[in-house]
Amino acid sequence: MRDWHADAIALERVPPPIPAPGQIRIRIKATGLSYVDALTATGGYQDRPALPGIPGSECAGTIDAVGADVTSFAVGDRVCALAIGGAWAEKVCIDEGDADLLPDTMGFDAGAVVRVGYGTAAHALIDRVALKAGETLLVLGAGGSVGGASVEIGKALGARVIAATSRAHGKLAALGADHVVGGAPATLRAEVEAIAERSGIDVVLDPLGGGWTEPAFRTLRPGGRHAVIGFAGGAIPALPTNLPLLKEAALVGVNLGRFVRREPGAARRIMQSLFAWFRDGAIRPTVAHRFALTDFAEAMTLVLEGRPDGRIVLRP
Repeated sequence: MRDWHADAIALERVPPPIPAPGQIRIRIKATGLSYVDALTATGGYQDRPALPGIPGSECAGTIDAVGADVTSFAVGDRVCALAIGGAWAEKVCIDEGDADLLPDTMGFDAGAVVRVGYGTAAHALIDRVALKAGETLLVLGAGGSVGGASVEIGKALGARVIAATSRAHGKLAALGADHVVGGAPATLRAEVEAIAERSGIDVVLDPLGGGWTEPAFRTLRPGGRHAVIGFAGGAIPALPTNLPLLKEAALVGVNLGRFVRREPGAARRIMQSLFAWFRDGAIRPTVAHRFALTDFAEAMTLVLEGRPDGRIVLRP
């Protein structure tokens, strides 16, 4: 577990934010807490926000105020939102382009965990590596938020999915994984190649880094694609660059935050695809642990120790 002290983050009463022109204010009902959120809050993530600041990156709730020039929403609308910095709060103001109306059948808990985990997985698999029906997808860290979402989205796109994880095997089978392997770096390549046989892997989705990246890359077929999402497994790996050369394989970066800012229209289409899959039952954003906002320290410890068996939300 990364060292951190609960008293380094304080819960304080501050005046409610006022929406600027083009902004909406959300009364938060649930806010997601991911490994990246906790890492950012403790100063251990590669993107370090200015201090003082409010952690959190996604939430769901109801709009209770709108700024001038807002055209997409009205007070009372149920929304989920990308709120990078500011979501661990009772209220948050965001640009209206960073929110979407929740489907009528989606609750606030699901709405609070659908944008980042599922959005990252969908952006990676659709936009960055163009996963096709009939291809074979290897998901590393499949027990985590992005990994689990990638299993479901991979199946929704018609792929054969091999899920690599050190835990939650039963959960991954329920999500639709065709095969589940243990996920230890030393045995990963042999386990995967025994399943894929001579055809190899078409796409690797990698939120882990560390010792998992190179053996996973070596399972790719010629022309395969390896999507780098993060380094939850530890160190940033150094991949020998002769491997992409010999395999004519691609190493592709995935950064949801930059994608949303660069291509807001495409990001909105991704969200609409997620909502359509939700209505069809192809994805099921679920929450395993719920904490009051006042119990954020306990929730952060749980996620930094790698103990959650599903998504975590804080409830103001």
